[in-house]
Amino acid sequence: TVKKFKTSKIAFVQMENICAYIEGCRSLGVPDPELFITADLFEARNLSSVVKNILAVHRLFAEKKQKTTLNLATYGADVDDTAKTLCRKCGKQVYHVELLRALGADWHKACYRCVSCALVLQPGGGKCSMKKMK
Repeated sequence: TVKKFKTSKIAFVQMENICAYIEGCRSLGVPDPELFITADLFEARNLSSVVKNILAVHRLFAEKKQKTTLNLATYGADVDDTAKTLCRKCGKQVYHVELLRALGADWHKACYRCVSCALVLQPGGGKCSMKKMK
């Protein structure tokens, strides 16, 4: 990684800073195809490769953060338990993509069913009685 950048308006020094950044990316494990050359940024020759590099660095740190979070959860640490939403039927955590709010409770979409016919219901509609949930 880069410890310190040099502050100067001299082109050569600015190009050295870009080279130091690229070497820092390489040392962090960014794959070579996702690196760019100094001229791509300094002379604005290929800014898409610079953006590709920035996204690669972001992805790299997101993966490291996820691994850290998974390791903490493995050892029983509290990892943002405040955000958990539990399904009224099965009691398991409901993630945002599968969340359905009905009858003043949170449900998995698949858990919100009629007791008599097991039909998956939509909130505020359906032919079945909303009071008798499976």
